[in-house]
Amino acid sequence: MEQLYDMATRIPIRRLGFNHPGIVPGAPADLVVLDAPDVPEAFRTHEPPRWVISRGNIIDSARMKELATS
Repeated sequence: MEQLYDMATRIPIRRLGFNHPGIVPGAPADLVVLDAPDVPEAFRTHEPPRWVISRGNIIDSARMKELATS
């Protein structure tokens, strides 16, 4: 399960040429926070993200849904 998750998240980032340092001070604050205790549970429930953070800002999920349906 962990490898499948990496195939959908980390590996494409590397293939696109991005050198993402992970969660460290000074790194770009672009991430998705899932409401699952582990990878298998994230796959099992496939719930929407709890938060999406872009450049250190929490993205308004209601606004994202509005944009996706317009």
